[in-house]
Amino acid sequence: MKKLAVFFPGVGYTISRPLLYYSRRLCMQHGYEIKDVSYHGFEPIGKGDYDMMFKAYEKAFDEACKQLEDVDWGKYREVLFVSKSVGTDVAACVDKKYDIGAKHIMFTPTKLTFSHDAFPQKATVFGGTGDDWAPVDYIREICEKKGYKLHEIKGGNHSLEIKDVREDIKNLKHIMEHVEECVESAKHKEKNNSGKHPCPCCGCLTYPVVPAKEAGFICPVCFWENDLYIKNEEEPSDANKGLTLKEAKRNYLDWGASDLKLKKYVRKPLPDEIP
Repeated sequence: MKKLAVFFPGVGYTISRPLLYYSRRLCMQHGYEIKDVSYHGFEPIGKGDYDMMFKAYEKAFDEACKQLEDVDWGKYREVLFVSKSVGTDVAACVDKKYDIGAKHIMFTPTKLTFSHDAFPQKATVFGGTGDDWAPVDYIREICEKKGYKLHEIKGGNHSLEIKDVREDIKNLKHIMEHVEECVESAKHKEKNNSGKHPCPCCGCLTYPVVPAKEAGFICPVCFWENDLYIKNEEEPSDANKGLTLKEAKRNYLDWGASDLKLKKYVRKPLPDEIP
């Protein structure tokens, strides 16, 4: 099965700009099929003008959905969303709309990014402490709550630049090293030698059995019991007291357990269980 990387630019930050351009090249280098999303006709947005930002998001989201509606997400074993600014909001909502479970690389998310209750399962976030478009404390709080990796550029603006060319080049190299770690994770997953398989709910490598072939194992990280008899993520699972897998995934993102009632039984993933 193939790997797909989808790129969601910002309003003024196009695919040809450094963060997206080099991320795209890294994805190509590591064997990803590339899909670029584009949107046009935005009105200028002033800093702090969240009404205009929301209108830009709505327009970008509609255009992205039209461009991606024919993608067969199921044929890819790995889907990576790389996004910038308003594009981070679009990417998160596209992931939620199509229930993809993509891995995300988010450059400079804004205050609107997580306002639609669309939280990726896995995300690596890059922000600047000098970014006027995104409250630093807010982004830190979201990342800590959801378990996202956060990399900050001290003094970095909304382009993650500090206006010192040498430092910007040095920071860009540092950023791309982290991006490549994310891009390579699929390869690491293929080479996993623990003999364990990913839990259908939290994705951690806790199952000693293949989830699609054997039933009855409970994940210690989220407490989802594998159920062979559900046909899709929206079918109630008898093994999990009527909970759907889709609901369990959302619960895990919100509470750290497939069901809030089971939170007292779960534990954090061990280092070799982290996907």
